[in-house]
Amino acid sequence: MKAAQLVGLDSAEMVWYDSAPALLAQGYRQAATRQAPVLIHRDLHQPVTQLQQAAAEAGFALGIASGYRDFSRQLSIMQQKSLGERALLDRFGICVPLQTLTPTEFLAVYLMWSALPGASRHHWGCDIDVFDWGALAPAARLQLTQAEVEGIFAPFYTWLECYLQRDADWRRPYARALGSQAPDWLNAASGVRLSSQIAAGIGPEPWHLSYAPLAFRYECETHAEALCALWDNPDLPLQAQVRPLISYLYRDYVAAYYIG
Repeated sequence: MKAAQLVGLDSAEMVWYDSAPALLAQGYRQAATRQAPVLIHRDLHQPVTQLQQAAAEAGFALGIASGYRDFSRQLSIMQQKSLGERALLDRFGICVPLQTLTPTEFLAVYLMWSALPGASRHHWGCDIDVFDWGALAPAARLQLTQAEVEGIFAPFYTWLECYLQRDADWRRPYARALGSQAPDWLNAASGVRLSSQIAAGIGPEPWHLSYAPLAFRYECETHAEALCALWDNPDLPLQAQVRPLISYLYRDYVAAYYIG
């Protein structure tokens, strides 16, 4: 496996997956028009089709919010949050004012809900974000928040939890709740000041599924050295903050969530 495949710089293994025909067959005409094709790993096509069929049999219109995401896209997400163009949320899902944070503090808050570019499981194409089109109002915009998980999508994620107990090939890497301690790589003053807003690790994402037979292969090949080489580029935003912390970031936000 090439290093570029691990960090979102090579999409040669990816194919388009179009779930609109299946949604249309279920009678979700509007959902079918709103569900865009997504890129996934070529070996994921059949497992996703089977998952969608299982959801349909249970009365849910499984939608895919995200599949393969390349490095540039993940970098764009981080840049948008650093500029205030996307909401930056604390551990409780409350917006954090950017002007109150140092660059390193921003990084700590950002990583609770978004991956470091080059370190996203979505770079591998074997992870997808799923939801229920049938529960989303026609004019509503999907947010994928805890409020949606506990509200309109509660029946779907309850079913999904039961389904995953029967199908061991699908896993939830981000199932556990955040802890209560700030990251140990954040300086003591920042950790104390932000103690009520920040916690080490990645927030729970019930919508995020990883296909274990593929993910295991990528996990075995992924290592901190690949991230080091990537973040040696001084032109990357926050490079001065990220590069010295790579070993900690790999430990806390990548290896800590391996499912293998």
